[in-house]
Amino acid sequence: MRTIARTTLFDEKRFSSSTTTTASGRRKDRGRRRRRSVCSTTAAAMERNEEEREREEEAGAGGASIYSQPELYAHAFGGFRDFPKEVAFLHKLYQSREGGKTMRTLLELGCGPAWHSIEHAKKILREEQNSGDGGDGGAMPMSVNNEKIVSVALDVNQEMVSYAIERASEERAVLDVVDVVLGDMRDLSTHLPEKYLKPGGYFDCTTLLLGTAAHLLTHDDLVRTFREAFACLREDGIFVVEVEHPMTTLFSGDLKFQDGEENSWEVTLGKTSRSSEDSSDSSSKNEEDWSEKEETMRIVWGDPENDFFDATNQVLHRTVSVQKYYTSSTNTTDDDDDDDDDDGPTSMFVQDPHYESKEVVKCKLFTLPELIAVASSVGFRFIQSFGDLDDDVKFDSENAQNMVAAFRKEG
Repeated sequence: MRTIARTTLFDEKRFSSSTTTTASGRRKDRGRRRRRSVCSTTAAAMERNEEEREREEEAGAGGASIYSQPELYAHAFGGFRDFPKEVAFLHKLYQSREGGKTMRTLLELGCGPAWHSIEHAKKILREEQNSGDGGDGGAMPMSVNNEKIVSVALDVNQEMVSYAIERASEERAVLDVVDVVLGDMRDLSTHLPEKYLKPGGYFDCTTLLLGTAAHLLTHDDLVRTFREAFACLREDGIFVVEVEHPMTTLFSGDLKFQDGEENSWEVTLGKTSRSSEDSSDSSSKNEEDWSEKEETMRIVWGDPENDFFDATNQVLHRTVSVQKYYTSSTNTTDDDDDDDDDDGPTSMFVQDPHYESKEVVKCKLFTLPELIAVASSVGFRFIQSFGDLDDDVKFDSENAQNMVAAFRKEG
């Protein structure tokens, strides 16, 4: 399992082993937790389970890593997030610290499908088109130091980088101002193109979102990444980190008592017509009657009873399972009913999964003081914390979905 490439979101992070999450990304409150003994597994069984985890981490159980399947990943973890709103939050945060200055350049680390980079570029393009003279007597600058690129999205996974480029290319104008880079965020001075390595920094904002920091499993890796982010920022630039909220994991008690409800959600992928060849292979009359079927994906985020928590290093070995299956609904009618307009009850038919993937993902869990300490050690000043990429959600709010920490590079 790659250390840097983000393999999952947890709301994506709106998800934790202690909550049940709907496709809209909102947590459902649960009842009182029934405490259980820590574990009754023998030492031999624990060793065997660890060996199984290592094999799963290397190859996945039943399929390739979901992160190496970008389109599947995007459906599973991106559909319920409001990326335009999240980008607006970043802009507002920057402006509030910069006396109203517009945030021009964004570096998205561990970008995945480059959701935030693309939305940022679209926002800048809209502002250019709508502002005319830019509000300060001249054309709104599209760049810094005569460079037109406004978004740089970096990821270590080749499949994801290719997918991000494909998404950006869907709008030619966006592609012209978005640069998607293959590279390791722990060593930006090596992997970023030289034009972005200005002595005074190139970017107004650098982000480490969608739980990406959870895959920096060692203290040294976290420090290296924060230091590289600091070097790439311009004076007064901001650095925004989003990880799992400690109240849903570290401080919930679930890790110690191996407790918690199954955290799963479903995503509708769309309808597809059933071919005659498919129908000929059907084993039941009900299946043969299907002319159209709806594909659904089910994601299970964690296995509370079997996931392993390394308390020494605060690393959770979390099981992530994905299934895809088809469903079809039919209306049944009563032959003796003369009312042709009265449909009978709806029956739902569910096929066995035609795709299954299971893998164990190592996730580092953090507290806010830890992030502040590391950021301070490389030169950042802590600005504020939030419970989501939304300034209306306070860090200690009961509606807090994630832990968001914002830092500034002061001159």
